[in-house]
Amino acid sequence: MLYTAICVQGIVFVMLACMSYGIYINEEGQTYEFSHSFTVFFVKLPCTIALHLLLYPEVAVGLDIMKFANQNPGQFVRNGS
Repeated sequence: MLYTAICVQGIVFVMLACMSYGIYINEEGQTYEFSHSFTVFFVKLPCTIALHLLLYPEVAVGLDIMKFANQNPGQFVRNGS
């Protein structure tokens, strides 16, 4: 369990390093402009919280269904998987 968590965190850090490298190198010469006012931030924050609260139960139900199907293959395919 700990080994898996460490592996996942390692992958996340590698992905973040690659993204940071891509932003630092900026091969295509893109400019990144953010909003100069906090109005956009104050709109985004409640929207992200509401979206999280709306989607979390649906994802949890999907995970429960997948766990059930994985633990009970005999109910879905003859003689199990």
